[in-house]
Amino acid sequence: MKLATLVSFLRPAVVMLLPLILIGWVEQAAAHPVQQKLSPPLQNPETYKTVKAVAKHAESMNTENDPSVRLNPRIRTNQDHMTICCLHANILEFYLNEVLPKHKSDHHNRMHTLRTDLSRVSEDLKSHGCNVTRHHHLAVQFRGQLQTMGDEGITKAMGEIDIMFTFLQGYCVANSTAAPAVASQ
Repeated sequence: MKLATLVSFLRPAVVMLLPLILIGWVEQAAAHPVQQKLSPPLQNPETYKTVKAVAKHAESMNTENDPSVRLNPRIRTNQDHMTICCLHANILEFYLNEVLPKHKSDHHNRMHTLRTDLSRVSEDLKSHGCNVTRHHHLAVQFRGQLQTMGDEGITKAMGEIDIMFTFLQGYCVANSTAAPAVASQ
């Protein structure tokens, strides 16, 4: 009889507590949205390994590597994620049109895969609202530095491709609870 009394006492308490626990769990899940990359290659570990390998290989080829010179422009990170993502989409487009075609493909065996993956990322970001233009001020700045450095600039840019990719991975995400954002940068 004592077990039946205990169960009859606990049943209403559980019925009262269960909804409160579920509400707390749902609120916590909403407060910590799942971030999903805007392009599948950005979440692919193989793409990341390829980018790192190509960058490392290019760095090893650059005999006059001055670590104080950085081609990739510094971007203020106090802006919203989509704005920063679209800024890097412009840098990516510059890589696809200016750097990768001038880099000798035979220097690394994964260049074709890298070009394919980065092209996919670029197209995906455009479909998410990034306005990519060849005349973006970051691309113009990058182009000027690259022309000043000549062939060494191409190798230096390839050595920095991992910097750009890391920013794309970090900022080109969509929160599951956020409304779709469109950035014009």
